[in-house]
Amino acid sequence: MFENRYMTVTEMAHYLGIGRTKAYKLAKDPSLPVIHIGQKILIDKKALDEVWLPNKHATSLR
Repeated sequence: MFENRYMTVTEMAHYLGIGRTKAYKLAKDPSLPVIHIGQKILIDKKALDEVWLPNKHATSLR
């Protein structure tokens, strides 16, 4: 099955179990790999899973 490599901020919010406002704040973190295409923000799911999430503590999402 084909799985999307990139997700929107709303999809990331659902994926992480956080609200959209918190997800948009998180997308501004310079250590999170994001791509801006016009006004659309895309997050690299593989990088989020493999690099970013293991190095962040749960308290940093609050």
